Amino acid sequence: MNSYVATFHTHFSAQCTARTMMKAGIDARMAPVPRSLSTDCGTCVRYTAATPLTEMMHADYDAIYEAADGKYRELQKNQDT
Repeated sequence: MNSYVATFHTHFSAQCTARTMMKAGIDARMAPVPRSLSTDCGTCVRYTAATPLTEMMHADYDAIYEAADGKYRELQKNQDT
């Protein structure tokens, strides 16, 4: 399993994504965005999964990062927003 951080343009988008993941049984929680990552709303979703789960993101997500050893590697940027 890998650890991920998803950032969002709005708090509502983060909330929708966290709820969707938790209902699917994924270990996910809302949290403040790490200072090293830029974001619009200041709220992220931290989750653990085998893959980045892009299909579960609210349409207004900003980016998905893999988190390891306190560092973040951008995996995908939402080009639609």
